[in-house]
Amino acid sequence: MIGRAAQGNPWIFQEINHYLKTGEKLALPSPEEIHKTLIKHVTRLHQFYGEQQGVRIVRKHISWYSRKQKHTNTVSHSINHIESAREQIFALNNLFFEVQRFAA
Repeated sequence: MIGRAAQGNPWIFQEINHYLKTGEKLALPSPEEIHKTLIKHVTRLHQFYGEQQGVRIVRKHISWYSRKQKHTNTVSHSINHIESAREQIFALNNLFFEVQRFAA
């Protein structure tokens, strides 16, 4: 049951552990933390699978991470057409820059 909830939300395990210990909900991760974690995850997937396959596999992960973020639908859709790991990272950085700009 927890598998789907963990897609794009690796913090869920910390949240559950914190709740079981304290009975209180843990604060949601900041957009900066989500961005940092996503870039690290995407980079490692590119390295593990190689650029061609990694770029394609990463697309679903980007969708999972961004589904709870505001203002990401249009940009995340355009990221799905990128065929280069470098361009994918660049687009993700721009996406989160825009999310932070809208939040301000």
